[in-house]
Amino acid sequence: MLKSAVFSGLSDSEAQKMMTCLGAKEEKFNITETIMSYNGNSEDIGVVLSGTAELVTYDYDGNRMILERYDKNSVFGQLFAPFSGIDEPAVIAAENCEVMFFKYRKVISQCVNACESHTIFLDNMLCLLTEKLRAQANHIEVLSKRSLRGKLMAFFEIQAREKQLSSFTLPFSLYTLADYLSIDRSAMQREMKKMREEGLIKSKGKKIELCKKI
Repeated sequence: MLKSAVFSGLSDSEAQKMMTCLGAKEEKFNITETIMSYNGNSEDIGVVLSGTAELVTYDYDGNRMILERYDKNSVFGQLFAPFSGIDEPAVIAAENCEVMFFKYRKVISQCVNACESHTIFLDNMLCLLTEKLRAQANHIEVLSKRSLRGKLMAFFEIQAREKQLSSFTLPFSLYTLADYLSIDRSAMQREMKKMREEGLIKSKGKKIELCKKI
């Protein structure tokens, strides 16, 4: 069993007991495989144990949009989903990954043994959900910018702030970045070229350095 942050503070044996209590299951997914489709009224909650995944949908023109990005210990599920687009979003494996699934009702229900482990688990889950809300707020902040440059700079500044460095490596490819920012890829490349020429940034592949603010 891969140890997840939801079991932080619990021994391996206690974590295993919690998995049994919650009816948890672990599954592996290959890159591009659908992990969860947001249709119906699913109560499944997923926690990424390894790898990365994305909540993907499409607009009316068929353009892919990444609503959320999930790394290790990220929580996802239809209960927490920001809906957009004409198609129902789906969680897709961005690389080979492993996911642990729980049922929402079992998570919030009182453990039959009233055990301390369940309380610790809930505290950990709340911490992960708080991190999820922070990531959603950052994404909304970026998308709220009116210009393409504004979106790029907002995203770069958030990355720099989180790393506490002016130089950082993007968490995903430039191709994925365009989908995450809901902008045209070619237009993004042209704008980044202008930003380099104007001395706003330095970039090489996924490596970005902020030189000065707009």
